Amino acid sequence: MDSARRLWVALFVTLVAFVLVFLVVGAQQPTGAAAPDTVQLGAAVKSSQPQLIDQFEEDSGRTLDAVRVFHLWDDDFPSTKDLELLDSHRLVLSIKPKAGGVEIPWSDIAAAQPGDPLHDDMVRWAEDLQPYADRIYLTFHHEPEASSNLAHGVDTDFIAAWQRFMTVMNDEGLDTLGRVWIMTDYSFHVPSTDRRQAPKWYPGDDWVDAAAVDAYNWHSCRSGTDTRWMTLGEIIEPLRVWGSDHQDKALMVTEIGSVEDPDEAGRKAAWLDDARALFQDGEHDQFELISWFNLEHTSANTDCDWRISTSESAQDAFNRLANDPFFGGGGTPLPPTTTTTTTTTATTTTTIPEALSCRVEVVGSEATLLWVDAGGTYVVRRDGKWLATPGSGASSYVDDQSPPDAVYELLSWEHGVRSTVTCTTATPPTTTTTTTTPTTTTTTAPTTTTTAPTTTTTAPTTTTTTTVPAGPECQLDVAGNDAILTWTDEGGVHVVRRNGTWLATPGRDVSSYTDVDALAGASYELRIWSDGVRTDMPCG
Repeated sequence: MDSARRLWVALFVTLVAFVLVFLVVGAQQPTGAAAPDTVQLGAAVKSSQPQLIDQFEEDSGRTLDAVRVFHLWDDDFPSTKDLELLDSHRLVLSIKPKAGGVEIPWSDIAAAQPGDPLHDDMVRWAEDLQPYADRIYLTFHHEPEASSNLAHGVDTDFIAAWQRFMTVMNDEGLDTLGRVWIMTDYSFHVPSTDRRQAPKWYPGDDWVDAAAVDAYNWHSCRSGTDTRWMTLGEIIEPLRVWGSDHQDKALMVTEIGSVEDPDEAGRKAAWLDDARALFQDGEHDQFELISWFNLEHTSANTDCDWRISTSESAQDAFNRLANDPFFGGGGTPLPPTTTTTTTTTATTTTTIPEALSCRVEVVGSEATLLWVDAGGTYVVRRDGKWLATPGSGASSYVDDQSPPDAVYELLSWEHGVRSTVTCTTATPPTTTTTTTTPTTTTTTAPTTTTTAPTTTTTAPTTTTTTTVPAGPECQLDVAGNDAILTWTDEGGVHVVRRNGTWLATPGRDVSSYTDVDALAGASYELRIWSDGVRTDMPCG
């Protein structure tokens, strides 16, 4: 009996200890960290005017999860502004190796040993960050590949400096820091022959917790540069693809900005609505944080106003995003609409489903989805995966390659509220035989046509139609080491993938691409983004 009692006591103590550890670990989670199915929302404003964050939050109707801040190597931390922000926000903190107006070479930081002034500086940073480590996403020198950073060194110097800096942070016990590697979005679009290509600057999986880009839709705000209008989905797609090969890393967009389109009012607002839907489409689940860059950018050749307040429609669209529960907002669902509309054609009555309901009609391999547009932004999912983004103002979508027994879902974002509904399968009406009186005319007509052989010969030629294959098929030709891809340009942005990974972004208004370093037996795929919809096709 005594040994059994001792066994039960030991088990009880172990259980209590386990529960206590669980509670402590839970209590140590950083305040403001996103729940599993949400994305954190942040912003950047002028560091000299911290009160602008208060104004930004007041205008958008919520407190931000994070704030983007920038510091130089010899800055004091935390500043008064930093302390104010740390009260209720997480910081996305960038430390740039520049002191007294002079750039510090990355190679010097990489070589710094205990006793060197640069090593002492790193230790000072670690000590200053220590009390706030679990509330900080830290990056060492964001956008290192930019031409403005050439004085610091080359990619290998940057990687060595990053690893040295983070080693000091680890040695000083800052293991709860979020280490975020931040590049320009452009660095993920350029080919491997470009020194700026992002993978060349990657410090390695052991040194990074999250990968991020600063993503901008420049359009018409840079003189002398051909910058077309781009959706956020197009801009960050190469990062998303890169992330699919680094599944254990979180992804972020640490700066986001779009200008207004001077030729189309409301286009920035629509851009924001599309961005809101993008992260909820099931293909962007690795993204943990997005942050709006709420500043103006002016220089000799640049006049870009990234601020949300550039138009009332843009502010309203951002507020819809900010208050969407998916982004940590407090939006509440609107009461359901119960209105149903019926339309009658001859003897056939079609009932249009009420708002937030969806039906699908399948004929052969073509599935037609129908719903009532209630003013939201729509995404179609097939068998649990993103299929298309019809966007705002849509009430139907046709999937012309529907697999057997496919299950479709319609996702809708209305007034900051997300709704998902499964599309119910409806059999399309086969009652095309309308009961009409002139049956006698149809019976007598064929007898006259049978006697005239000439008419029957010409009739088929008129009814025969030549069908052009749908979509821009991709042709692959190999000549020596060159793989030449050609297709018909039907608009949209073109991306070339080789063996399942990103290879190049030829862009818009192109119809060919040559891979001069073709691999033997490589398979190629053409990806097209058009109006927010992605199409993939094999090249062969």
